[in-house]
Amino acid sequence: MMIRKTMRELKPGEQLEVIADDPSTQRDIPKFCQFMDHQLLEQSVNNGIYSFLIEKSQ
Repeated sequence: MMIRKTMRELKPGEQLEVIADDPSTQRDIPKFCQFMDHQLLEQSVNNGIYSFLIEKSQ
C-alpha cells in the first residue's frame, strides 16, 4: 500500500528505491510492478535486506 501511494505521487519515468527486510517482497514487488505496468529495473538481496528499483510507467 505504501509503495502504491508513493508511485502515484511520481511522474512517469521517475524511479523509486524500495528497501525492505520482509522476504515476501521478493514475490510481491515484482507482481505489483507487473500488475501496475511499472518497470522493475533492479532487484537484489544482501544479508536479509531486499532492494528494488522501480520506474513509474507512462
